[in-house]
Amino acid sequence: MLVRTSDTIQERLISLHGTGMTWRQISSLDAYSGIPAGSLATYAKTGYIARAYRARFGLPPIATVTVMLDGDIPDGAQVLTATRCECGRWYVKNHPARRRCYLCRPYGGR
Repeated sequence: MLVRTSDTIQERLISLHGTGMTWRQISSLDAYSGIPAGSLATYAKTGYIARAYRARFGLPPIATVTVMLDGDIPDGAQVLTATRCECGRWYVKNHPARRRCYLCRPYGGR
């Protein structure tokens, strides 16, 4: 089931639930198989679709990260400041102490 907006999914779920089907019965349909019934109820009430299921409905991801290998910030980028790494690549700092790009010094979570 490919759609462009979450409103379409919300309207469809509300109409299915309005016919007397339970959320569990709706989740067993082919278009919604594998999605928990509670999540479908949340989609119908709030319109928010979790990141894990956005691709299944054909919706674009909430955010995308693009690693730029050519060293240029593309036109139209929404950044206030960019810093050039020692290797020559541009990057946007996520912390004031970061001195290298994400390829030279990847995030090493603790």
